Amino acid sequence: MKKSLPVVTGVLGLVLGAWGSVVVLSSRHNQAPPPPEPASVAQAVVDDRCPREQALDGRVATLERQLKEAQDARRSAETRLQAVAPSPSPAPPAPAPVPPSEDSLPLPFPANAPPAFTPKGFQALVERSIQECGLKMKLEAMDCSEYPCIAWTDSQQERINMAECAPWAEAFGHKTSVVVQNVIGADGGTRALVGLMAVPEDPTERRVAFRRSRERTSSLLQTYVQP
Repeated sequence: MKKSLPVVTGVLGLVLGAWGSVVVLSSRHNQAPPPPEPASVAQAVVDDRCPREQALDGRVATLERQLKEAQDARRSAETRLQAVAPSPSPAPPAPAPVPPSEDSLPLPFPANAPPAFTPKGFQALVERSIQECGLKMKLEAMDCSEYPCIAWTDSQQERINMAECAPWAEAFGHKTSVVVQNVIGADGGTRALVGLMAVPEDPTERRVAFRRSRERTSSLLQTYVQP
């Protein structure tokens, strides 16, 4: 009996050792799996655009930045300019209107004008001179809007010397102004328009009459003469 004890004890130790090993293995299989470790690197964004689109986007961004810089520089320059620019000086007063000279103003008919210088008397004298002197003229228009009157005639007279016409010479002598203007008629031909003006006796009236006759000639051609 004493000799069999070591054997039992050895078997029991073997069984206990095996059971301990099983227990340990079983406890390892029943543990939950460890949680996954968090990713330390973010996933990269994939740009699937073609290289040309990417280049254009980059160019647009560059231009937008340059535009903003230019606008900022302009605002800064305007601010500096306003700070140093002098205050605008007031506009000079407008010059006073220059009154027209007496030589450029129309002459009124004198109250004591001779009959031949009145509108009716002058027209009658022109028609009488044409008829009695055989002048190849036709009275076209009379301008008696101011002193003295001017008679416009359609003339085919080769030579005009009113001092040789007795009715005219008796009324005005050699004091006559003759203006000849060539115009083109409706038929395409050229005709001569002759303006007859009796010259006043007064030197001042004579000077004004000659100066005014140029403007009156242009007005008469536009108003009365129809080519």
